[in-house]
Parts: sequence; C-alpha cells; structure tokens
Amino acid sequence: MAGGFFPEGHFPEGYFPDGYFPESDDGGSATPPVQFYFETRFKADLSTQYESSEAEILGLTAPSISTVANGEQRINGGEWTSAPLIVSNGDALQVRRDSSDTPGAQAQATATIEGVVGVYVIVTDEPAPAAERPGAWKRRAVIPYQRRAA
Repeated sequence: MAGGFFPEGHFPEGYFPDGYFPESDDGGSATPPVQFYFETRFKADLSTQYESSEAEILGLTAPSISTVANGEQRINGGEWTSAPLIVSNGDALQVRRDSSDTPGAQAQATATIEGVVGVYVIVTDEPAPAAERPGAWKRRAVIPYQRRAA
C-alpha cells in the first residue's frame, strides 16, 4: 500500500475527523496548486465592491488552506469570509474587495494556497480630460449685433 495504510495512498471520502486536517495523505506536504489567476477589473467605479472571476484550483494532491489578504474569499459559490478556507483540487476560488476611492488607482486582494499567490486587481476609471467632461465647456449662443433704430 503506497503512501500509508489506505489503498493507493488516498484517504476515503469523509475520513477526516472534526478538527483534524493532514497536510497530505502521503506523510509529506501537499503539492502546491498550479498558478491560478483572477481577471483584472478595469474602469471600476470608485468605492464599489467587485467580485473576481472564478479561478479553478488544480494540481493539489491533498486539501489545503487558502488565505486571503485585503478582501474576502469563497469556494464553489459558498459564503464570503476573510477567514482561511480549506480548498481541494478542482474547487472554484473567488475573491472580492472594494475599489479605491481615488480615480486611476489600483486596489488588490490576494489569495494564497501552499505558497502560490493569485492577485485580483481593480483599477478605477481615470477622470476624463476637461474638454470631454459634460458641462466642462459651456457653449454660448451668439446673438448677432443689431442696431437700434434712431
């Protein structure tokens, strides 16, 4: 029996007792996931909460812990939390956070699993140049000069 006392070195579904979480089923540490990515959000409104795209977590050989910085995370459409979560191979990870309150600025949320980091970036919209802003230039009506009759 390779990797332990279970066939093929894998724990059966639901084996883990409450509060017990092994790093891997072969006595070593879990294999880190393949690099995962979140799509960058451009032209975001100021001070608005945005959710990332889902990143599929692949390459894990055992359940692992996902932590999030500067935001919240959820697995497979579950509840949002800033606490660490247990992720398994094939899970869909999503993060969210508020955009900056400054035009043209970036805000980031970072998820980390087994040392592999995925960053979600939100870029707020730049202010339009003065000539393109509504109401920036007032058009004045030109009234032709008329002579008064004497």
